[in-house]
Amino acid sequence: FEHGFIVGLYRGVRQPFHAHCPPPSPMPLVMDQPMAKERMMCYACQAPIAGSACVHPDTAAGSHPQPVHPLCVDPKALQRKGLGQPPQFVDWSFSATVTSLYQVWCPELQCPPSGWSRPQMFLPYHDHDPVPVLFHKRVSPLGIHQGRLGNCWFVSALGVLAEAPAALWSIFRTSACDPCRGYYEIRLCKGGWWRTVIVDDLLPVGPDGRLTFCCTADGALWAPLLEKGYAKAHGSYQSLGVGRSADALTDLTGFPSMEVVLGGGISPKVGGDETWSQLRHWVQQGYPLCAATPGEDRGWGGGAHTRTAFEQKFERLGLIVGHGYCVLDAQCLRSGERLLKLRNPWGRGEWMGEWSDSSPMWTDAARTELAYRPHTEPGVFWIAWPDVLRHFETLTVCHREPAWLDLRAQVDLQYDAPAFAEVTVDRPTEAMFTVYQQDLRGTFAEEDQQYLAASITVLRPIGDSEYDLLEFTDYHAMRDITCRTHLEPAARPYLVIPHAPYRDTCRPCVIHACLQHRESCKVVFRRGDPQLTYRSCLLAAYRSGQASARDIEGKATWVSAGSNRVRTCVLHNRTSHMDVQVRLDASRSTGLVPHLGGGLQSEVT
Repeated sequence: FEHGFIVGLYRGVRQPFHAHCPPPSPMPLVMDQPMAKERMMCYACQAPIAGSACVHPDTAAGSHPQPVHPLCVDPKALQRKGLGQPPQFVDWSFSATVTSLYQVWCPELQCPPSGWSRPQMFLPYHDHDPVPVLFHKRVSPLGIHQGRLGNCWFVSALGVLAEAPAALWSIFRTSACDPCRGYYEIRLCKGGWWRTVIVDDLLPVGPDGRLTFCCTADGALWAPLLEKGYAKAHGSYQSLGVGRSADALTDLTGFPSMEVVLGGGISPKVGGDETWSQLRHWVQQGYPLCAATPGEDRGWGGGAHTRTAFEQKFERLGLIVGHGYCVLDAQCLRSGERLLKLRNPWGRGEWMGEWSDSSPMWTDAARTELAYRPHTEPGVFWIAWPDVLRHFETLTVCHREPAWLDLRAQVDLQYDAPAFAEVTVDRPTEAMFTVYQQDLRGTFAEEDQQYLAASITVLRPIGDSEYDLLEFTDYHAMRDITCRTHLEPAARPYLVIPHAPYRDTCRPCVIHACLQHRESCKVVFRRGDPQLTYRSCLLAAYRSGQASARDIEGKATWVSAGSNRVRTCVLHNRTSHMDVQVRLDASRSTGLVPHLGGGLQSEVT
């Protein structure tokens, strides 16, 4: 059993079996032995396989089978082999077995399903017509049930997108989908690059015949199929256990998302006025928005559990801990009150404080101003902005701009041969630049294999050959890093430079340029001189650290900027006739790389 095994009953005794050799019992009981890491590598991409694996379709007969990630299988080969099994399509790359449920190194699900079933079988148990329907005529944002999987972050993202049905419809390639045969094509933006994920409609069910995981109240299949496609992209359903709604929104829409920390009962991390202005702008732009409460929702697993004092407090307020709410509107009344309109995707459970449906705060003037009618929309409520700052932890926004110019390039994020983009605009243009690293969800990532701390610097041209700093981001060890700025027409191109301050490190990534005007913008991706990257990083650090700059005898300036993860120190000699000597204690640092005038010197510690 090189790749782990499942356990089933054989002649009344629990015995081990290969995952592809199920025992003659109704259902394997459990994946028993965690698989040793680095045992199985993908034949196509050479990355460790953490979840479901399949045999490479080009493996010669009689040779050793080559395992591959499900997403590394050629879609045409998948269609050819899967559709050749009448009467319905079977996705053999993400099969209806325990290997699609569990992470092989730590197989554990709180409420595992007991089998797999087609819509014709499980829909009647949900009191729906057995005919499979991908979308009903009207996509309802209500009644999206999480099921018995701790992926509220993903289900919240689905609820947010259901408020804009066009965003959901674009995920499915409906012209290629065949509900009668159970064949569906889904477009996911993984690692910043669009991928087609093919799935069948065999879904996990419980002993009662109902879906174990995500489902919709109206019986539409879009939500459980999206969940299955997302699980396939990450190796297993178990891989979806913990996450951020921002990541899910980015993967589903292809546009960068950001998360603003509000406070959640501790202390607001941002200014309420500044965030409110941004929020009003995002609502006017029609961006998908999600507000999340702090804590962890433990009620999804079913069964009883002891509620903490924190959970009881939120329950008295009508809120759910660790839950995402869709942001529908943000209004400022003539009286000065700032109100936020939220929707609980479950279609039940509403705020019970001030400005709730039964609150005396609602005057006739306020009702008229907001066209407010209480108890008409289940799960929808108004809440005051100070209460949002007090009881909600994060606000997630997805900068979805489908009409903008969208260009991407697959490059390597490396120190000595940096990639950058030249951007030319003919009129004032809003722009977003994002660097996507490969997603580590569902992989064998160790502590030293986490996301690289990276930054983005945007330089504007001045004169005939010089550049000045326009915008930059701090160094963040995150999957996606985004820089949003405004570009004015210039005689020469702007430079967009991603940077990771690690020598001897090379990571594949995607550079994404999203520009407001399609017809008046030009983007060219290039591989550049390392000196350009070094100087842009020093310039960004020097500008950002001016507030804490130290003067040295009126002749030099010492600037230190950044975080504990990546800190850039700049010494500016303001004279032309004197030398400045510096002794820097870096005994507790690693990867110290000194530069002189942008030139690389020998590495010392």
